[in-house]
Amino acid sequence: MRRHLSVISLAAVTAAVLAACGGDGEASSTSESPTEGADGLTDITVQVMPIVDTAPFHLGLEQGIFEEHGLDITFDSTNQGGAVTIPGVTSGDYDFGFSNSPALITGVSNGLPLTIVANASSSNGDPDGDTAGIIVPPDSDITSPADLAGRSVAVNTLNSIGDTSVRATVNGDGGDGSTIEFVELAFPDAPNAVLNGDVDAAWVVEPFVTIARNAGLTYLTSPYVGADPNLNIAVYFTSQQLADENPELVQAFADAMHEAQAYAQDNPDEVRDVMGTYTEIDEDVRAEVTLPAFHDDVTAEEIQTVIDMLAEQGVVPESFPAEDMMFTAE
Repeated sequence: MRRHLSVISLAAVTAAVLAACGGDGEASSTSESPTEGADGLTDITVQVMPIVDTAPFHLGLEQGIFEEHGLDITFDSTNQGGAVTIPGVTSGDYDFGFSNSPALITGVSNGLPLTIVANASSSNGDPDGDTAGIIVPPDSDITSPADLAGRSVAVNTLNSIGDTSVRATVNGDGGDGSTIEFVELAFPDAPNAVLNGDVDAAWVVEPFVTIARNAGLTYLTSPYVGADPNLNIAVYFTSQQLADENPELVQAFADAMHEAQAYAQDNPDEVRDVMGTYTEIDEDVRAEVTLPAFHDDVTAEEIQTVIDMLAEQGVVPESFPAEDMMFTAE
């Protein structure tokens, strides 16, 4: 069984990647401990985003994977990003949440008691065709990441996976990423801003990568691959309190996501199909979008790479062991 609080339109998908606004307040509170229903399943709530990266979660619902692990899911897909999900989980309004890894790491660095329980998405490792990319005008003199030094680059939000991965890519190519002027700009506005010369380049994610390419813009490279070919993009997490009080439940969710991730990785056509059930991204665009890697596990080494990248750029004050924020069943 599954219950969802909303299925949103493409316009809302656009808004969802801005990481700026909150949900619509329709989610039911889960401040009390998860309980077992009459069907023998444990009721839990999960806050996700209506984007490509959460397709395995929706496939898990469609395939009955969560039920097989004893879970009855209520999910909220009105969430606009980690800035909303993280407070929702720390307050107990949701049992589990989805977030890009830099936002979660920043929260933990600031003392929030959160723990990673499952992988969501990672770079697919292709510098010429990843799920995110840096786009430039077709006639731009920017021909390599190093050329972005001293230029203006649009990102949807600052101090997140966009600007940090772009800086790391420019630094790795011999440029000075600290000289980039990052401009906050909504993803749907980025292609025109680049074409009109309002910014020199933009970082966008799917489906906006496909939209930009179809508009004639040049895909410079994947900043994810430039930062690390196996860069972790996003994860599922819970509160340390729930992990301590009910590790069996957290393990059940982790196991279900492990299975759902593997299923998604092996069935890309079903990933594209299920995206049509929780977004209204055009079918033709869904057929073209580049998918991330849906690894079934996330390792401490992968998270450590992101922690160190954030510390090096001053997004977090110092590095810390990734193991400190990884769930491990006792």
